[in-house]
Amino acid sequence: MRKPHRSPLARARVLVTRAEPRNGPLSSLLRARGAIVVHWPAYRIAPGSTRELKAALASPDRYDWIAFTSANAVQAATVCGAPPRGRTRVAAVGEATAAALREHGWPVHLKPRTASALSLARQLAKRRIGGCQVLFPHSERAAPDFADALRAAGAHVHSIVAYRLLSIARAGIARASRTAHPFDVLTFTSPSTIDGLEARIGRARVRALLERTPAVVMGHTTARALGQRGVRAARRAKPTTLAGLVSAAERVVAARN
Repeated sequence: MRKPHRSPLARARVLVTRAEPRNGPLSSLLRARGAIVVHWPAYRIAPGSTRELKAALASPDRYDWIAFTSANAVQAATVCGAPPRGRTRVAAVGEATAAALREHGWPVHLKPRTASALSLARQLAKRRIGGCQVLFPHSERAAPDFADALRAAGAHVHSIVAYRLLSIARAGIARASRTAHPFDVLTFTSPSTIDGLEARIGRARVRALLERTPAVVMGHTTARALGQRGVRAARRAKPTTLAGLVSAAERVVAARN
């Protein structure tokens, strides 16, 4: 009789920085593989311009495209309005964002092969968006690159802050980060998770963690954010979903063992 498959993550300590509850989707996937999840969400999510977003989604036909660069923006939009009908098309930055849209009954008309905001902007530009109206719900911390690229292609971008990222204070996190080997692998799902962790325990301590612990990331944008800190991601999620991130963590831990 064959023994059941044992995940390399069994008994591995995995840091989760994503804004989710202790039984959230990433934490649950990791625990299902036997991992010991250390739950340190780097921030919490709060609503943004809800009234403005509801007003925009009340008449979606005024837009040619609605563009999403994160699943959190999808969550904010689906709370504020129904799926668009008629001529309005929907663009998603990657598979995780596309999956969030489909889960709420929204169509996905465009998804770039490479999950990054600039890749999505390039794909939209190829659709000859000059003169088009584009609704762009986003985080208050979103980089301007995506909207700037659309405007450079001639689009009229209606940019709305759909959600905000608020810092979290938690006692003991700095002390835990100073221990010799607190984690086997770190997970980051967006540049904001790195920023938020630095805000909580300090940039120097995050750098020390990254120097001694492999990090797996969701997408090119997050990998680039690590690179700007002089650290290379051990692996990127393929596909760019939470399940892909967990698979990347398994490969990293298996290689170390």
